[in-house]
Amino acid sequence: MENAGDIIFLIFVSTLLFLTLALLVVVFVVLYQKRFVQQKQIIQEQETIYRQRLLESVMETQEEERQRIARNVHDDVGTLLNVAKMQLGSIRSADEHQHEKLGQLGQHLQESIDQLRAIARSLSPPVLDKLGLFKALEDLAGRTKVTGAVKVNFSGEEGNAVNRELANHLFRMIQEVFTNTLKYASPTSIQLQYESDDEGIGILFRHDGNGLIQEEVKNISDSGKAFGLDSVLSRGLVSNTRVMFGKDEEGYFVEFQHPYI
Repeated sequence: MENAGDIIFLIFVSTLLFLTLALLVVVFVVLYQKRFVQQKQIIQEQETIYRQRLLESVMETQEEERQRIARNVHDDVGTLLNVAKMQLGSIRSADEHQHEKLGQLGQHLQESIDQLRAIARSLSPPVLDKLGLFKALEDLAGRTKVTGAVKVNFSGEEGNAVNRELANHLFRMIQEVFTNTLKYASPTSIQLQYESDDEGIGILFRHDGNGLIQEEVKNISDSGKAFGLDSVLSRGLVSNTRVMFGKDEEGYFVEFQHPYI
């Protein structure tokens, strides 16, 4: 009987040890998987932070290059053209026989000067630095309207001041949307609405031409064939701004909301 009891006791102890060992193995596997998931999540977060910092660095470099080119266009090339125009004026007064041809040449020079100024303003709009985002968007809408190619309506109130970095991202995104819309959408009218309060900034760009919805934008962006759209989406990511492409009964729109909640 004692031997039978000893055997039962040994079986019980062995079973208990086996179950304990099995439980330890299960706990180890669970903890390992949990740790693996946590490490994977940390790596993904670090990669996201790295990509975002890389985007910020690239965009900062691009902006500095824009400003440098704008200064060179305005200061160097613009000065040379103005000097050429002045010299042309003195030649024109001295030679009446070539008056008409020189007059045409002077007109072409003035057009070149005006175009260079427009390029410099587009690369680094002075109104953005001097007067802020609201006035810069108002100026952008006004300059588009002056071309006569499309009706443009800008509405809203300035509200709270916007820091320089965010203002630059928002302005560049809307400038790109303006450019793409005029180039590809064939609109007859554009509406730009601006709202700013303590909770954030909301900007609505609406037009009556052809357009894209969010899914189409994502597909085009994933294909790598739309640098302009990629620029808009990248700036939205870097500046924590929600960028939504859509369509309703009034037509196509692009909505910008900062911060992205």
